[in-house]
Amino acid sequence: MEAGFAEPWSVADAPPDYVEGLAKAIVGVEIAVDRIEGKWKLSQNRSAGARQGVIAGLDRLGSSASREMADLMRKRKPALR
Repeated sequence: MEAGFAEPWSVADAPPDYVEGLAKAIVGVEIAVDRIEGKWKLSQNRSAGARQGVIAGLDRLGSSASREMADLMRKRKPALR
């Protein structure tokens, strides 16, 4: 999260005793996954104008992933409320 700053913070900037204290607090966790559920969020809960703005922004990016997402949004009809 620091990369965007003119002078990003790094762990190396912290005092060694601070880093050692943080390291002692690291705990490993294992979680068994039984099921995964996902949802598509393509701004379908937004106004038509907002959706068009997102689509236009994705088109401007010009990457294959952004074009694919823009196409998905064009094809997706928002749910009626």
